[in-house]
Amino acid sequence: MGSLAMVLWNGMIALGNVLPGSNNESFGVDSTHATEISTPGNEEEFPGDDPDHYQHSSSEPEAASGKESSSLKWYTMITNIPNDWSLFAGNTFRSESVPTIAGIAGLTGILYFADNRTYRDMNNYTTRYPRLQSWNNDLIDVGDGRYEFGFIGTFAVYGFLTDDSRTVRTASQMTEAILATGAVVQVLKHISGRESPAAATNQRGAIHLFPSLSVYQHNQPKYYSFPSGHMATTAASLTVLSENYPEVAWLQPVSYLTLGAVGASLVSKGWHWYSDFPLGIALGYSFGAIAARPNSSESVAANSVEGKPVELSLEPALNSTGGGINIAVHF
Repeated sequence: MGSLAMVLWNGMIALGNVLPGSNNESFGVDSTHATEISTPGNEEEFPGDDPDHYQHSSSEPEAASGKESSSLKWYTMITNIPNDWSLFAGNTFRSESVPTIAGIAGLTGILYFADNRTYRDMNNYTTRYPRLQSWNNDLIDVGDGRYEFGFIGTFAVYGFLTDDSRTVRTASQMTEAILATGAVVQVLKHISGRESPAAATNQRGAIHLFPSLSVYQHNQPKYYSFPSGHMATTAASLTVLSENYPEVAWLQPVSYLTLGAVGASLVSKGWHWYSDFPLGIALGYSFGAIAARPNSSESVAANSVEGKPVELSLEPALNSTGGGINIAVHF
């Protein structure tokens, strides 16, 4: 499964020049670049990032102390999400993306026809080794939101305590990527309504298009299989990590192994079929790239009205009956 994950992810990267937020660089980007994050009197470089990540006004990177950019607020991870969705839609549904979409669909179809056999083989193998069943539970937790947000929280606390702006930024971008990815995955699950292996009524899991919300919530394993949210959010998190730490050589191979191990565990537990993974990984990689490269020239150009991207603003509101928050989308 590790080799399958590597093939899937390398496919996403090779076709990355037509995915949202991509910039013709591979998953492990060129470490000779530098990101510039500046506050008044404080500038800092991070090797391997896009120099236009947050600032466009200066052409030369300057040495610095490490304060976080004034453009990164605590709510940026939320307010960026509508623009992320718009970028994804604008870059996905265009002629240049046809090879990517065809590749994902083709691989999904191939895996679909082998789903029954691969699930039975994986389940039988795991059943023979009780220790593997315990490991499967631990590996599935890697793609669970509680585990991921716990990791993000640890990252953020470390960044604030050590005044490490790159760590804080990474935590913010991981949160943004997971939330943006998760929402799209949930919409697709509620559309496809595919049975998981554990609840399958036929060899590859029946598809119940557009199940009602009440029916879906009452028996989720019968409808939540496609696409895999665990694989999508894991891919999104690992993409953001690798984009922000390109100098860490072991991140990319460990990412492949992590995806492979999580995927194999999901199948052996009967939560997913292998054909649920290609689209999940593609969504995760795509939203991870968007979150990690918010101001790449291709992303801004692909989703703008006279150069202005979609934005979400949050403002406190008070009136005679009480208070609340005003939410506005600007485009």
